[in-house]
Amino acid sequence: MKITIKELRKIIKQELNEKMDLGKIAFGANRKNHTPFEHDTQDEKHLLKSISDYLNKTTQLSQEQTQAIKDFLSTGQYNDIFIKPNVETVYRGIFLPKPAASNLIGIPLEDLENPRGTYKKHLNITSKDGPISSWSQSFSTALNFGRNALHKYGSPDNIIIIFKASTSENNGSFFDLHNLYTNVEDPYDAIKNVYTEKEVFGLGPISSFETKWYHNF
Repeated sequence: MKITIKELRKIIKQELNEKMDLGKIAFGANRKNHTPFEHDTQDEKHLLKSISDYLNKTTQLSQEQTQAIKDFLSTGQYNDIFIKPNVETVYRGIFLPKPAASNLIGIPLEDLENPRGTYKKHLNITSKDGPISSWSQSFSTALNFGRNALHKYGSPDNIIIIFKASTSENNGSFFDLHNLYTNVEDPYDAIKNVYTEKEVFGLGPISSFETKWYHNF
């Protein structure tokens, strides 16, 4: 089996347990407010591009990038960018067909015939596309996201699902993007678009404590 140079470098980096290097200032080449300029490392360039691509709904972050963000949140490194949400509850809005929602939530399909409802049970929430999932500090934003996605892509059999998760129960697994879009100029023009959404990244599996559902409205 042939191994590319890129794959070889990744293996060596993992074996040496090297951490992602963002220099002295995270995203120093793209800072606002006259922060001292610093050329970005390759890790920085790739991370900012990956975040922007994810927000543009094109690709996911890698496991390595996701773990690096979790490490920054845990250690407090680059804490003018990488911060935890300053709220107890965050929300994720999606839409699903009723049978899939029944299987995921763990309630009888006939219960979902009610126009709306609440089910209090801890669920393990992951994104089917990769390690990052989108959450919001605003319930109305999550509800609107689920509703707009349903109107655009859904069918009459689909319903809106809102997951509620505790940031303290999932300590270190949420990245609040507020300081990123406040302090960094995004050369890919994606981060500014989520300013009003109070975007929070879920980093890996997230434990939710309550699920709400709504029919199309």
